[in-house]
Amino acid sequence: MMRGYPSPMKESEAMEKPTGNQVSRDLSKSDSVLVKPNDAVSGEFLTEALEYDGGRQVTVYYPPSTPEAIVFAGDGQRIARWGRLLERAKVPPTMIVGVHGLVDETLRLHEYSPGFEPERFAAHEKFFVDDVRQWTKSRFGLELPAERTAVLGVRRVEN
Repeated sequence: MMRGYPSPMKESEAMEKPTGNQVSRDLSKSDSVLVKPNDAVSGEFLTEALEYDGGRQVTVYYPPSTPEAIVFAGDGQRIARWGRLLERAKVPPTMIVGVHGLVDETLRLHEYSPGFEPERFAAHEKFFVDDVRQWTKSRFGLELPAERTAVLGVRRVEN
């Protein structure tokens, strides 16, 4: 259990929490990696809906020991396999904060590209850069310096 936080979900549940919005909860073929019994993830997953765009979900991978780095990721419904990969890699314990992307590819593109709908892009940018970071700080009591923080984007690949 994460030090005093509500019980997180199992890895398989982290991507399946239902909501009424248009957020993608499906894993791509590349994300649905088979887990062998001796290949289990030691860290924990937690998914919560934040107050943006009708309730945008954010999934967090919390490593088995205190995070020394944070990665803020777009298309966060795809982070299930990343925790496993990070645990195998020889890197400091890294927390991933993944903001779920929209199912509608056009709306998703408008959130990530300022040339289409500047207002929508600006609102999503504020949410991703300010609100999610502030939520992470208040929810987990964690704010790391810039040299220990990264932002990751994921290219959508159709199955």
